[in-house]
Amino acid sequence: MHRASASSSDDIVVDPDPDDAGIVVVAGSSDRVGIIQASPEGLAQCLLRKLKDPLAQAVWTSPGSPRRRGLPFVFPRPVGIVRGTPGELPVGGPFAGVGAFGARRSLVCVDDRRFMEAVCMAAGAAVASTSLTRPTPVWEHADEYIGACEELGLVVAEAVSP
Repeated sequence: MHRASASSSDDIVVDPDPDDAGIVVVAGSSDRVGIIQASPEGLAQCLLRKLKDPLAQAVWTSPGSPRRRGLPFVFPRPVGIVRGTPGELPVGGPFAGVGAFGARRSLVCVDDRRFMEAVCMAAGAAVASTSLTRPTPVWEHADEYIGACEELGLVVAEAVSP
């Protein structure tokens, strides 16, 4: 891997988006037209699409001090219960959680934060193609993106409430 000044000489370029749309994964010689949000947030949005529950909420964690108030979102250990409002929630430690929480069913993933972030970027490369004509969020390719994340080592678990 090397730092590229343009995507014309590289098959895949991964780059932070200056407009804060997350990571951009560009395939082929296109210039910044590619997959965006190839990140834990993007994976949470993909899980939300896969859950197909109109009341479901997407949650992803980031480093920080855990909140003591708010809705409880239950992840498998070692993340455990995370409190707050849907969206990005801070947790301590090296682990990250991503999930879509519905009324009776949830899809969640827990892993080492750095590993999860790397897998999310690599999965973006797996779904990026030269046929994209505009910046495309990973959740527009949710099933393919989730599949790529799983092939690269993440495990998505389903929890069903009684």
